[in-house]
Amino acid sequence: MDKKLTEDELYKLNPFKESYCDSNYRACVGNNSGVSPNSRDCIIIDGYKASVDNLYKNMVEKNIWIDIGVYPFIFDCRHSIELSLKVIIKNLIIIYKRKHNITTRNEYICKLEKVCKQHDINSLYNELINFNDFKNELQDVFNQFSHFEDCIKDYCFDIDGDSFRYTYKRNLENINLSDVQIIDIGVLYWKYKNLMSFLDCMINQFCRQLDIDYSKTFTQNLSRKKIEELSLDLKDFNNWSKTETIQNKKNLCLKYGISSTEFDKAFKIIKSHYAFAVNIGLENKFKNLTEDFFCKIGKIYDMFLKKEKAKLKNPNKFIDVTEIDKYSPLNKTYLDFCNKITATLTVDEKKIILTFYEITSHPIDGNYICEDIDYIYTTWEDDLDNEYISGKLDYLISSKKIREALLMCGQITYLKWLDKYVKYD
Repeated sequence: MDKKLTEDELYKLNPFKESYCDSNYRACVGNNSGVSPNSRDCIIIDGYKASVDNLYKNMVEKNIWIDIGVYPFIFDCRHSIELSLKVIIKNLIIIYKRKHNITTRNEYICKLEKVCKQHDINSLYNELINFNDFKNELQDVFNQFSHFEDCIKDYCFDIDGDSFRYTYKRNLENINLSDVQIIDIGVLYWKYKNLMSFLDCMINQFCRQLDIDYSKTFTQNLSRKKIEELSLDLKDFNNWSKTETIQNKKNLCLKYGISSTEFDKAFKIIKSHYAFAVNIGLENKFKNLTEDFFCKIGKIYDMFLKKEKAKLKNPNKFIDVTEIDKYSPLNKTYLDFCNKITATLTVDEKKIILTFYEITSHPIDGNYICEDIDYIYTTWEDDLDNEYISGKLDYLISSKKIREALLMCGQITYLKWLDKYVKYD
């Protein structure tokens, strides 16, 4: 901490509520972390993984006595594995519901959700490998998963995740680790790194591909990518004569190896799709934003430019800790202005802002596609904090992410309004 404080002053500081030191020492958490609840599990996993690596390095280099470091080390190993298994199961639940068009909770989903509330790694692993759907898709992956079964078994004795946290078990009588005397952290770390590499792959690649496969943007013989290609082949559709339409349809059926009926199904998907519809001259608007909304966006951007211009006048000025907020990206004048604009927005407009923010971020399973936009919208609560919205709005505007989101989702009308009021370089 840069500012000189007395001991009494230090004791009175609340590290969870206020900022007193350089921004390098401030951790943004919860809703202020910039990471939505949809993505936060993987951020937490990354934190525990980093702790595992740092603890191992310090124990090997003898900066931490191994008999002391082993406790947080193995707990962090175990907890990151537990969270990873839960993330994969949660992903499969979402995909399962999407594939079967399930809109309410059923017995099977309730069972999976109940398992995800437990801490038993063995139960999570067994539930995952016995997942009663996607059998063809999961077979190859689960054949690989069996290779790591011994890595999972290393932690099965620790059913509640308490063995490396407490001396006594929950009954306050039996002692934890009474049957374990020596642990080879070198072997355990090697196995852990290989298992986590596989789990990361499942989260970032496999689950995401399944999600895309069951996004309803496919037909019997056409994947999402092929339907996008078809939409580009149909870009002159509105200019075709009746004769040209019939002939071109035959040619495209031959090109993609599909029947006339499947072509019609694919064409229906294209017309209702946010991004692909644009390729054939149509637009499916997301919700109902007005031009006035983008006028407000423009006012915030103008204020943002003024703030940045003022900041450049003193690029090398030493900043005292007591004045840090004056020079932060969201200084008081700018923040007050953002809050004032945000306060005039409707609940729907606030949720749309967060949806645009989320669609351009990286969720727990890779990257979003525009089909996710409707689901993301439903994840936000109606009671939204204005300052939280202001922060996301600032990021969307200053980083040009709002334009990226509109392009990604085929929002042509909104793009015209944005370009009218926001003049990016």
